Order: sequence, then C-alpha cells, then structure tokens
Amino acid sequence: MEALILQEQQQTENYLSETSPGREGTALVPHLQKGEDWAFEYLYKNYYVRLCLYAESFVRERHTAEEVVSEVFLKLWNKRQELQINTSIKSYLYKAIHNLCLNHINARKVRDTHYQHLKVLKNQQQEELVTLPKEAFKSEQEELEEKVRQALEALPERCREVLVLSKFHKMKYREIAEHLGISVKTVETQISRGLLKLRELLK
Repeated sequence: MEALILQEQQQTENYLSETSPGREGTALVPHLQKGEDWAFEYLYKNYYVRLCLYAESFVRERHTAEEVVSEVFLKLWNKRQELQINTSIKSYLYKAIHNLCLNHINARKVRDTHYQHLKVLKNQQQEELVTLPKEAFKSEQEELEEKVRQALEALPERCREVLVLSKFHKMKYREIAEHLGISVKTVETQISRGLLKLRELLK
C-alpha cells in the first residue's frame, strides 16, 4: 500500500517537473480514464484556485464559486471513463466552469451581473427617468434589465463570455486572454463585435 502511494506521488512529481499548467493538452485524459489518482491530483492542485477565481467572476460569491468548481471536479472523476476531450484539458475545465456558472445564475435568477450595464443605459435616459414616479422607474428598470439579459443571451457564447468579463467584472484584456487561453487581439475583436451587436439588439 505504501509502495503504491509512493509510486503515485512520484508520478505526480515527475509530471509536475515536466509539464507546466496549461500545456497538458489531452495527455492526461487516458490516465484519468484509467482512474489514476495522480492525474486527478495534478489537475486539482494546479487548477482549483484559478478555477475558483474564474467562477467567482461570474457568481460573485466565493462559497458558490467553490461549490461550482468542486462539482466540476466531482463530475470529472465520476464520469472519467466517458471523457471525450478534443481540445486541451484546460479548455475543457474552463468551459465546464463557465456552463455551470450560467446554470447557477439562471437557476437563482441572479441578475447582479447586468446592473453595471443598466447604469450605462440609464445615463442615456437619465433626465426622463428622474421625472418618473417610483413605480414607473422600477417598471422601466426591470424592462431594461430584461432587454439586456435577452440581448446578452443572443450573443455567441465566446463573445458573451468575453464581454461579461470585460464590462461587468472590469477585467483587463490581458487578464481575459490569460483566463480563456486566447490572444489579446481576439479579446479586442470579440468585445468590439459584442458591443456592436448589443447596440443593434437594444435599439
């Protein structure tokens, strides 16, 4: 038993010394499918904290973010024999976190991430909104909020993800690029397209 534990520790240490996080590709997938603990341990140690930060940028709650990441890792292990990963394991994990975060947001009807954008929209109509009764203001706010939510959902997934990180969470282009594993130029292009599409949808 002790020999097996030492062997797994040595495998993990060897992989850590030979591979930097983000460059694993799909090399770990066969080891995960075989149920090799060291492969799972490697992913958990190298990605847990970063994935929690990424999830928290969506759900805005550390506890919820940790639950999301734990759930993704649990599913990864429980369904390891069914894994079909054509991209890198890093992209797979970030994609899984992104999707699960959206599920949490929709399930709880959390609209916190839209309020910052509402402020921008309300500035354009500030004079008119100030004169409205409280009931009318609330109704107008809810209507705008719903329009923004629908407009965001209508965007392509990558475009929406980049736009949310930039405009709602105030992340810099370089930070977004590092989070998603894409170039800064791609981030700039996606944000430009997203803003243009939002303007069209919110007319």
